[in-house]
Amino acid sequence: MAVQTSVHIDEPVTVIPGIGPVRARYLSQLGVDTVGDLLLLQPRRYLNHRRVAHLGALRPGDRIMVSGRIDSVRTRSTQRRRTWLHEATLMLEGCCLLLVWFLPTPDQARLPVQRGAYVTVAGTVSRCPRGLQIVHPLFPPDNGREEFIIPVYPLVNGLHQNQMRKWTSAALNNTIPPAETIPDDIRRQRQLIPLTNALRWLHYPHEADQVTQARRRLAYEELLSAVIALELRKRTRRRSVSPCGDDGPQSRAFLSSLPFELTEGQRAAIADIRTDMQADRTMYRLVHGDVGAGKTVVAMFAAVKAVENGRQVAFLVPTRLLAEQHYARWKEALTQAGVRVDILLGDRNDDRVKQRAASGEVDMLIGTHALLNADFARLGLLIVDEQQRFGVEQRAHLAMRWPVHSLYLSATPIPRSLASILWQDLDVSVIPAPPAGRSRVITRWLRPEKREQLYTSLRNQISAGRQAYIVFPRIGTEATIDEADRPSPDQKHNLSAVTAYKKLTTGALTDLRVGLVHGQMPAEKQEEVMSAFQKGKIDVLVCTTVVEVGVDVPNATVMIIEGAEMFGLAQLHQLRGRVGRGQYQSYCIAVASPTTPLAAQRLRTFCNTQDGFKIAEQDMLLRGPGELLGQRQSGYGEFKFADFPADLDLMKSVVDDARVLLQKDPNLQSAENAALRERLLARYPSCLEKRGGG
Repeated sequence: MAVQTSVHIDEPVTVIPGIGPVRARYLSQLGVDTVGDLLLLQPRRYLNHRRVAHLGALRPGDRIMVSGRIDSVRTRSTQRRRTWLHEATLMLEGCCLLLVWFLPTPDQARLPVQRGAYVTVAGTVSRCPRGLQIVHPLFPPDNGREEFIIPVYPLVNGLHQNQMRKWTSAALNNTIPPAETIPDDIRRQRQLIPLTNALRWLHYPHEADQVTQARRRLAYEELLSAVIALELRKRTRRRSVSPCGDDGPQSRAFLSSLPFELTEGQRAAIADIRTDMQADRTMYRLVHGDVGAGKTVVAMFAAVKAVENGRQVAFLVPTRLLAEQHYARWKEALTQAGVRVDILLGDRNDDRVKQRAASGEVDMLIGTHALLNADFARLGLLIVDEQQRFGVEQRAHLAMRWPVHSLYLSATPIPRSLASILWQDLDVSVIPAPPAGRSRVITRWLRPEKREQLYTSLRNQISAGRQAYIVFPRIGTEATIDEADRPSPDQKHNLSAVTAYKKLTTGALTDLRVGLVHGQMPAEKQEEVMSAFQKGKIDVLVCTTVVEVGVDVPNATVMIIEGAEMFGLAQLHQLRGRVGRGQYQSYCIAVASPTTPLAAQRLRTFCNTQDGFKIAEQDMLLRGPGELLGQRQSGYGEFKFADFPADLDLMKSVVDDARVLLQKDPNLQSAENAALRERLLARYPSCLEKRGGG
């Protein structure tokens, strides 16, 4: 009887026999809601059973496939109620192997084998009192192959592997074959298997290479969809705008007034911005540089140029602390250039500030999320600092209300090799190196038992007039810790900022001026403490990662990171960037007792490398791209099959192919690209429809 293929991939998973509402809820926890989701559920691993011709050399733990004749079958009760043990003896060349089932019935007719039958079975060998056995063996097709591979799926409570295999098999056999989404010429050029083959081989490969081919095919499609969606988004959101003129007196005066020489990277970024702002389409540019590379002065140039051309500037930052700091710095720097700067923080002065922005009395407004609801008389430039900390819709809010230039700043290192996929919808300017003369931060990894020596060195720095940070991974004892890096009981008290502050102020640092700041303190209190630290009224600041981004205290020369094994490489690098910002030699000490080889390797890499882009590459190699990709916060980085850095070459091919494809068919209107267009609309609905900012 022919298998009926009547199920569509978009139908709910409950159309598969055996999946009711309860099991559908379990599957939903795995991200499986439709038949298509089930077909794209990637096995965690595979069990490979190799054919054996003899039983004499078997050992417990061997995964085998073997053919033989059933010599005998016997059944006996067990100590468990309503459970019977069935044993069948498989004979091969004078040797025997027990096949065992535990069933709720003594009826041998329910067994999948009978005495005298010639069968092929597969499973994992284990030892029992009567010899070697396979419990609940599998029955692969007797097709003469030398290996039998079965998938092992991710599970949640309530689901079992046999169920998952049964359901994926039913989905494969009863689903209408999905349309091919990759054009034939690209598929042939890149040697990609058809989609139907990829789905079948993903779940039921005949050999290991078929898994590799299936994943490569599905990874290519994921990347192609993402790259095309980003490119279309980049094209469709460009809006017409009146071009800015050549640099005028304010822009030239600002550049000539700088007390330092711009780096080559800064000059190149300014040239990019100048070109963008003098065009008749809105700018969407990311200025991406390492910690301390000098992105701020580049953004200042863009602001002065916008104001010089009669536009207002909105500067969106993630925290009040950072907004206050930027306000003080930008007001001092830009007042001389004739730029009127104000700040919006969501407090009682908001109405007055908003009125000034709406009437055009303010040229530049710096603020947190409160800025999103402000009105402007002539907004022309949106600057977003640490842009990965805002969602796409937040970043798009102001850009959708006005045809504005958008400039995004990021100091979070992203591997250059990932930039073409992460920032496909933005033009990117990279500032690769910090300004000349900035000294290297001496970085060391110290064991906790040497903390007393560390505090002696810290005191020497304070005596010389310098300041220090001591960063802790937790605010209080209530925070959770990953099991892999959980500290020993005698270390726990050192990992809480609040607890450590109390101990330090009554112990090792009792005669110093010690401050405390963390994210659960009221915003006003945080600002008060940080202001005191910036003014030199605090010697040592005990804190959490609230100081990770943007804090600029040139007199601070010591960064001590407690529990450093609990931080990621990129975060460690960001924290190190809080020192070494002035004329004095600076130091970063990672205090750690790593309990895993991975954590130890992370610390060694941190101590030996100060290039943020190299650190990002190492971070990706050590723990994969998940967190890095998550920094897009847009859904474009969520890949099931693409794996970096293994798929970097594949990604480069995808970028090239996407550009050629869109040159031939800019809106994917051809019949050949209909399935690809449908897939894009399903996954990224805004890329072919939405107009405006992002």
